[in-house]
Amino acid sequence: MQLIILSSLAAIGGLAGLIFELVLFKALSVQLGTTHTALAIVLAAYMAGFGLGTAFFGRFRVFSWNDRTVLIISQVLAGVLVAFCLGILHILDKLIVTFKLSVTVEYLLIFLAIIPPVFCMGALVPLLYKLGYRTGAARGPVFSWIFGMNSAGSVVGVLLATFILVPGLGLTVTNYGATLFLFCVALGIWAVRPTEQGLGPDSGARDELSEREISWIGLASMAGIAGFCGLALEIVWVRILGTFLPNRTYSFGLVLAIYLLGYALGSLTAGPLLKKRRRPISSLPLLFLVLGLMSLGTVSLITFIPDVMYLLRDYLASSWRQIIVPPVFMSFLMVFPATFFMGLVLPFLVAFSSVERQNVGYEVGYLYGTNILCSIAGSLLAGFVGLPVLGVARTALIVGILYAGVALTILLRQKNTTLSGRILLFVSGGILCISCLGLIKPGFLPKPTPVSVGREESRDDKLLFFKETAAGTITVVEDARTNIRWSYINNSAVCGTTYDALKAVRMLAHLPLLAHAHPEQVLIIGFGLGVTAGNVLTYPVSRVDCVELCPELVEAAPLYQPFNGEVLTDPRLTVHAGDGRRWLKRSDRKFDVITCDPTHPVLGSGNLYTREYFQLVRDHLTEQGTFVQYYPFRYLTTDELKSALATFLDVFPHAYLWLGYSHGVMLGCAQPLKINPTVWQQALSDNPRRFDLLRSSLSRTFDWLALLLMGPAELKEFCGQVRPVLDTKPILEYPRFSSVHPYTWADNMSEVSARRSVESVQQLIISEQLDDDFMATLDRFYQGQTLLIQGNIERARGRVEAALELFLEARTTNWDDTEIRSVHEFLQEQLGQERKRRYLGQQ
Repeated sequence: MQLIILSSLAAIGGLAGLIFELVLFKALSVQLGTTHTALAIVLAAYMAGFGLGTAFFGRFRVFSWNDRTVLIISQVLAGVLVAFCLGILHILDKLIVTFKLSVTVEYLLIFLAIIPPVFCMGALVPLLYKLGYRTGAARGPVFSWIFGMNSAGSVVGVLLATFILVPGLGLTVTNYGATLFLFCVALGIWAVRPTEQGLGPDSGARDELSEREISWIGLASMAGIAGFCGLALEIVWVRILGTFLPNRTYSFGLVLAIYLLGYALGSLTAGPLLKKRRRPISSLPLLFLVLGLMSLGTVSLITFIPDVMYLLRDYLASSWRQIIVPPVFMSFLMVFPATFFMGLVLPFLVAFSSVERQNVGYEVGYLYGTNILCSIAGSLLAGFVGLPVLGVARTALIVGILYAGVALTILLRQKNTTLSGRILLFVSGGILCISCLGLIKPGFLPKPTPVSVGREESRDDKLLFFKETAAGTITVVEDARTNIRWSYINNSAVCGTTYDALKAVRMLAHLPLLAHAHPEQVLIIGFGLGVTAGNVLTYPVSRVDCVELCPELVEAAPLYQPFNGEVLTDPRLTVHAGDGRRWLKRSDRKFDVITCDPTHPVLGSGNLYTREYFQLVRDHLTEQGTFVQYYPFRYLTTDELKSALATFLDVFPHAYLWLGYSHGVMLGCAQPLKINPTVWQQALSDNPRRFDLLRSSLSRTFDWLALLLMGPAELKEFCGQVRPVLDTKPILEYPRFSSVHPYTWADNMSEVSARRSVESVQQLIISEQLDDDFMATLDRFYQGQTLLIQGNIERARGRVEAALELFLEARTTNWDDTEIRSVHEFLQEQLGQERKRRYLGQQ
């Protein structure tokens, strides 16, 4: 009974630890940026503290205190440190920015701030193990229960934080929740008072499985290799699944939960297995061999999984299925089987160890600590060497070689090799040979590309560029039928050469520069295809700085030269590698124009939609500065869209929402916007890329005026009283399941366009320009755009016939709008082909 209670406390401790870890990742992604390097530093610090704590409390006594007292004090201290950790990190951030400390010093200070609380949390497993062992249970099953329940609690912590606590309460309150759970562990230990069952240190009692069949160095080596390979394989899985899955916070949480679930069930299964087998040492080579085979299986699943997911796309049309099913299905197929066997390793190794009764816990501190510390090396080497140099497939093969090498070493050291042993030797050698062949001939290995690439029936994709980097996997494809190109980072389409995508990024360049009288210094956050930068450089600006999170994306820029104008050859452009928000925070410069094109907030760019970020941008603008940012209308509920827009409006009271065909573009100005149509028209007519503007229906002032959706007054009325998006309450990263409904764009556009009025446009124009001819032309363009919007809403809802009628009316109203004409003709052709297919199908 006492062992069950201790295991339950281990589960609560695991729950608290994972909640704190997820809060820490999110908080430091704001402070350090979302770069791979920054997040790796956080992971290394967390695991280093936990590993050192496990090793210390397992191997050494603290003063003359008994284990129960040490455990209570350590968990109380961990709770206190966790409660203050976010505040300490915030203070450090202020000091680092104020005193311009180097990046190395910044990482060191953060490292030192993270280690104390997780060091104290590291006492939980070895000390609970000591208390459990002294109740009379065998060491293998005891560790199996303690470690397994600790991992099971971690699963609950991940799901609780991802789906309930952070979305509902925010980071600060969620972090206090972790503190509360740690206090509950301390209170539980104080209340339970576990007692020994009479097996004193000199009683001569010994576990039947405690015979030293492997040296301590051998055990530590296996524990270290298991930790190294386990985290290296996790990095590989995260990258592969990140290429196949939408990069949502929910997806990451589900993958992590299933990863830990495998560990938990494997560890809990180890106890019964250890009781049944007289010589479980014979299971070790088989265990490592299975893990080696699963590492090879990861490579084959790169081809298999996306094919299956594409076949299931119709089944996943329901909103909740899109969020839940893909990560759960892929994780159970790729991650869970391997982590189940990984969970068996440590309990088996602990069972094989041999220590004196009075030194109980030494084996856990030694082996578990080694396992955790070596896992740091595995994650760092896989992330910074394996992925960018070798790629995910070859990295997985190297992990397979290490697993098979351990199995082979154990088998060769055995004196008597049975038939099963010889079979295992043969299989181990086969794994080594196949893996080495894959390393030598990487051309035979599959490339992880997004599920839609090469599988859409309406496209004939050709792979133009593929590169695996530390920051992400870059894929560039072209549809041979339409010559449209797309660039992906993992599974996020950063941009493409579709009509609406090009129009939006061109607007992000031209709109803030037209709104500013004399722009000189420009900052672009996000390079993408280089189209925004290329269009910015068509103006007489003196300098353009561009910050790109995945700098290798610049290598693909030549593939888009017809659209970006060979932007990299312009000496005024400087591209900086790194997180845009972090770069801005560490800069003292002010800019006339800042333009930002983040991905959708649910896909990893939530930090660029918070009030703190917008305030940072405003602090770096000159007195007449302008700021423009992309805003999505898809995959957000109307309430979430209102929160997103209200957050921008809260920092930029002079805010204006424009329409980039199907995308939103928010313009923030230091002063109320006033448009001189003559000046705008002259700038557009003189622009070297006027032909591109003409193709996007942006070459005339009236084109632009007709695209205004809402001004400050309309935005204020539309948003009402909603929650702003904050760094501590990143609600856009945790959307409702209904946000992925296919009608979200239509619903949002209906709500937004209902507040459009030609009078709001007139208020922006200098009064002397408002003669009768001007007003008549403005009204024609405005009404044509209104009908086009209504037609697109009907089309998005599947009412094609109604959309066609509205497009025809729009074309009649504004007869010289090329955009309306092309949309109408395209839908006519599409509907005609559909009618033809129906007719032929009836014959």
